Amino acid sequence: MGQLGHVDKSDALYRESIALVDVMIEHAATINIQRYFPAEMSDVYVKYCASLCRQKRYEEALGAIEKVRGRVESEALEHHASQPLHPATPEERELMHINIALVNTDDHAA
Repeated sequence: MGQLGHVDKSDALYRESIALVDVMIEHAATINIQRYFPAEMSDVYVKYCASLCRQKRYEEALGAIEKVRGRVESEALEHHASQPLHPATPEERELMHINIALVNTDDHAA
């Protein structure tokens, strides 16, 4: 639509597409699908950004990219599970003692 000179219609279609992607992400059946959609639908965001750049609407273009980036970061943080620390193995304890000894020594040859 943009190439045909219907820039307003093109922008409206991009905004509707992004809204549709957002709804698909929100109602995805699994976390993996939620993570999959932004990557697979990145063309919508990128092409909308390019369209806005051609119109010299740079702040809005950046906003379109930041929106999807924010969604990806939000999903990553929301579903990030921290791993509990495991007890140090004998090899890890030995390496830790060697590192501490190196830090505490004045002998550069050591």
